[in-house]
Amino acid sequence: MRTNIFILCAMICCIGMAACESVEERPAAKDGQPLEKKSEDFAIPLGWIDGDTFRAKSSSATEEGAISAVQNTVIEKFITARVKAANKVLDVKSTGVAIVNEFGGTVKAGSVIREKKENNTITIIYEVKSDNLKNRVLGRQ
Repeated sequence: MRTNIFILCAMICCIGMAACESVEERPAAKDGQPLEKKSEDFAIPLGWIDGDTFRAKSSSATEEGAISAVQNTVIEKFITARVKAANKVLDVKSTGVAIVNEFGGTVKAGSVIREKKENNTITIIYEVKSDNLKNRVLGRQ
């Protein structure tokens, strides 16, 4: 059992090598619409933006690689948030499976809102939006 948890944690850590930062909750764009892709402006908040929006940043040699890495990072952040929010000890492996089943489609439906290409590296900021997302991730419904 401990070996399984250790292996799962090691896998999550490896996936989490993609750059992702979190900040305090802040309001979204004034009109409520996703921000346009802009290569020049990367000084926007990451993490929970509001109760419906989560943003993360990732870099890779290809856009597909950056998107895949950031989607894995978002899932990892959701698993961590659910485990931390629980009032009891949760099995990380089963929690991970539950998060992927519940939010995998939502995360894949996210969008790239910023993109920057430099020195054979593509850096993106990815945004996931869904009604009441934060409470659902934390298991508060």
